Amino acid sequence: MEINERPYLERSILKLTRSGSILYDLISKKHIICNQDLTEILKKCDGKKTIEEISNNIKNNKAEILEKTLNIIEKLNKKGIIKYSAKDEKSKLRIINKDNSVYSLDSVFFEITKKCNLNCIHCYNPQTKTKELQKENIFDLISEIKKLGALKIRITGGEPFIKNDLFDILKETYSSMIDFSIFTNGILMEKEHIKELSLLNPEFVAVSIDSVNPEEYKKIRKTDNKKVLDNLEEMLKQGIRTRANIVLFKDINDSYDSIKNTLIYLKYLGMDKNDISFDEIVPEGRGVQIPTYNLRDKMGAMKKISRLYEKVFDGELFIKTPEGQKRKINSYCGLGESFFYLGSDGSVSLCPMLNFGKYILGNVKQKSLTNIWENSLLLNYFRKKEYISSSECKDCKVLNVCAGGCKAKSLFFNDSINAPDSWMCSYFFRN
Repeated sequence: MEINERPYLERSILKLTRSGSILYDLISKKHIICNQDLTEILKKCDGKKTIEEISNNIKNNKAEILEKTLNIIEKLNKKGIIKYSAKDEKSKLRIINKDNSVYSLDSVFFEITKKCNLNCIHCYNPQTKTKELQKENIFDLISEIKKLGALKIRITGGEPFIKNDLFDILKETYSSMIDFSIFTNGILMEKEHIKELSLLNPEFVAVSIDSVNPEEYKKIRKTDNKKVLDNLEEMLKQGIRTRANIVLFKDINDSYDSIKNTLIYLKYLGMDKNDISFDEIVPEGRGVQIPTYNLRDKMGAMKKISRLYEKVFDGELFIKTPEGQKRKINSYCGLGESFFYLGSDGSVSLCPMLNFGKYILGNVKQKSLTNIWENSLLLNYFRKKEYISSSECKDCKVLNVCAGGCKAKSLFFNDSINAPDSWMCSYFFRN
């Protein structure tokens, strides 16, 4: 690296903060917290200025700044985030300046269709015949989501791959310098889809795979799981980060052997243990007809999964939290503070599960996303942490870690969003 070379970022987002910025690299998916000096250097790495010119533009000791600039650029080059060239290059750096916003949007869950190819026994999402947003409307919303400062869009359904113009939407998201992920049942994907996805480099593709046992899977999804397993394997071969979402069903796929065999198979495919998640049935939609776990069952399930993780992956499932550890209390998932859920009919709500009745914040057919995000009374309720101050959780010793858990589960299992999330309680009190 020479001082007359021109550093540039190939594909990154720089989100400015009061103390500097957060750099998110859209290729490596790495987050880097930057102080003000590093932020100023990154903003000047436009592929046209040389390293020497960048240093000269920073008001400080010239020799000291040049050395610091060289060191920073070299480190980021080794991480694959910054590249440099002897000639002019176009830097692809999207700068988000939302420093004055009290709450900065991070991501949007976007249900692009309610239609689905399956009829799973527990689905909470009814296939209602509502008029869905057209592709042109979706493109406009992607533009507004970008202006609001979002880093990521989570594409959900229904089943996203049932949507004919899915890849047009993904390409628009990609060209808007917004990262995306997809939540799918994995059945409608073909090899050409996977190849095209690999070129768009999603953050991840999350696939519902409740069991590798075909009989257990069929009881839940009412179809065979071979196509899903084949697509999981192909995505991993193509270098796509793939997640497995496993929902536990009482007396179907929650036995020791069933969970163990699923974990062993996913490990064999090459899946990272941190990309495997377990969840319980939510009693909404068809899920109200399925037997659910009581707290004792949940704690037993957590112990079982924890032991199996240690056995299969040679490491713990749960992060140990030292007694007395403190952090700023945010909501468990960012509810009301960093994301919202956008339905295929244009409705905006708190989250994918709290998308009905009083939890609907508005509709983009009547109000702009910006208006809803900045002025919703319900969002402000969560932003002020009123749900914690009025709940049993306020005196809990792990509140600083779980922040009250999932509020949708609090509502569905304990009849109030102010109640504890018993699934999260079972994480921390399983012993």
